[in-house]
This record gives sequence, structure tokens and C-alpha cells, in this order.
Amino acid sequence: MKLIVNAFLAIAITSVATLPAMAEGPALMTIRFNQKNVSYQSKLNDVVHQALAIKPQVQFEVVNITPNGQGMRGQEVAQALTQAGAPASQVTVSSEAGNVANEEVRIFVR
Repeated sequence: MKLIVNAFLAIAITSVATLPAMAEGPALMTIRFNQKNVSYQSKLNDVVHQALAIKPQVQFEVVNITPNGQGMRGQEVAQALTQAGAPASQVTVSSEAGNVANEEVRIFVR
């Protein structure tokens, strides 16, 4: 796993060549909203294009995780996925409560 950190965000990205089979596996990408302005679009574009190149029918599962299970960033990331080229029919969004300090969005593929 490669960890990319800058002043605005921390993103964990697994190798796209080893796409997980189910959402229970490692996330393709995790976006932590630990700053007011998180810039994730460039990395998201890269992983979307790589995943679609490997498996054009890949399904993207966007899971919004917050301490209370309520958050809106998942919808924002799902929209960014479609803007990056993922067909809307291949993107699902869900929310859940988790043991996280700040809202985060995990993207799984299958």
C-alpha cells in the first residue's frame, strides 16, 4: 500500500492491478476529510482511469464513513467518479458509522 500525504489530505491507495473482489477487502482509495479543503480529484481521476482500463465493467462502491453515520461527502465523491469517466450505472453509494475521527470516503471495486 502506498500512502500519499500532503498539507491538505492523506490518501491510502492500493495497487489498481490487484483490484479487491469485494467491499470487505482493502479500499482502492480512502479520502480523509481532515481539512477544510481536501484536494483529491487528481488522484481519483488516475485510479478511475486505471481501474476502467483493467476492467471496463468494474463496479465502484463508495462508502461514506462518519462517527455518527451521517455525511454528504459520499455523494460528492460519487459525482467526481462519474466526472472522471466512471459510468453512473457502475457507481453505488452508502453511508455507515465507523470509528473515525473525521468523515472519510472509501472507494471499493468489484
